[in-house]
Amino acid sequence: MCSKTTGSVSRSRDKRRGRTTGTRHHHVLAIPVALLGLYLPGATRAQQSLPLWRSTNEPALKGVYSSGHRFLITGPDSLRVARISLVSEELCVRVERRLKERISLPAGDALRIELRLDAADARGRILAKQWLEGKRMVQRMRVINMDHADSETFTAVFASLLLSRVAVHKYGGDHPPAVPTWLAEGLAQRLDEVVRARNHDLVLGMLESGAAPGIADVVQDVAPDEVQRRRHLYGILFAWLYAQPERGAVLDSLYRTLASGESPGLDWLARHLAPDGSPEGLERKWQEWLVRQHTIIPAYALLTPRVLRNLEAALHLVPIEPASVAADTTQPVRLHEAIARRHEPWVDVAAWQTIVRIERVGLGYPRELQPVIQSYRTFLEALAKGKRERSLGRLLEAADASFADLQKRVLGAESAPKSK
Repeated sequence: MCSKTTGSVSRSRDKRRGRTTGTRHHHVLAIPVALLGLYLPGATRAQQSLPLWRSTNEPALKGVYSSGHRFLITGPDSLRVARISLVSEELCVRVERRLKERISLPAGDALRIELRLDAADARGRILAKQWLEGKRMVQRMRVINMDHADSETFTAVFASLLLSRVAVHKYGGDHPPAVPTWLAEGLAQRLDEVVRARNHDLVLGMLESGAAPGIADVVQDVAPDEVQRRRHLYGILFAWLYAQPERGAVLDSLYRTLASGESPGLDWLARHLAPDGSPEGLERKWQEWLVRQHTIIPAYALLTPRVLRNLEAALHLVPIEPASVAADTTQPVRLHEAIARRHEPWVDVAAWQTIVRIERVGLGYPRELQPVIQSYRTFLEALAKGKRERSLGRLLEAADASFADLQKRVLGAESAPKSK
């Protein structure tokens, strides 16, 4: 959960100007660093403990506004400042599209993003704080050692501040909203199609292994170093929230709850998503939603070891006429074994059923998978026609070699160290 440090500046009399300064309520956010980089380079597992907001004694350049004048970026490196000015506007547009809300930051209220270097501590850190000065909302982000900072953390902190901005703009409030981890991270995870596809694949893997978590486990507070391992669940939870028939009303209630100073959790979700408003009803609906993910193919599906395992598991024939064959052949028959039995009456139809099965596995996945499926299809079509054993052997050998090469490339990419 995002850690929060709240302080206040008491009222004081300015003798020279004869006026009173307003009370400021500060919320400092420290969100842990993850591994996968989208807009910023990737980070290391050592980057999990973040310091309090403090000065790094690093001189900053004159601030540069983003193209929409909603973000003010400062830092010692003009190229990095320019890069973040582009990233901030692009991310803001994505958040607006996802929430269907226009995010306006009036002149003088731009979200300030400070880029800093800390030679004494090379870790990448992303911090944020916000407070209210009357009706004016002041928000600050600080990215320390950008080259070692993580993009998903950046996006989550950024999304949290924008959610606070929307809630206060719509419903006011005396304090900056406390945005829960599941909400900030969930919104951030839905802003990029590659991340959405990755999360979808991870959730399917959990379902297939029987390790689907309960929703109470997803929304509970966790240690900062646990957040990065749960981001795919936050993303799926936000997707469920976003898929509600009355999405507009649900999101409006969410903003109202945040503005009131509450942090929406399990009870809030139960009231809005469960048919009977109970945590038990919420859990049933959550499990139903997870199961339905098997019927969804993301627009940008990723080729992962899970997909390759599913293809490998589909590479067999199932005898469909047990009365005409030996009793022990009702079990799946591997492709190499099927060559010697190519003249048995069940092989023709079973081969075509296998073709349908493997093509269903590959549906929607990247083009790299298609040559492998096509090579097995060529073998299975020849098997269905009862071609010669030597010819079938060559076709299957070519298909297996193609599959082995793809497995090597995918597994190699999975195990490769993340760039920094």
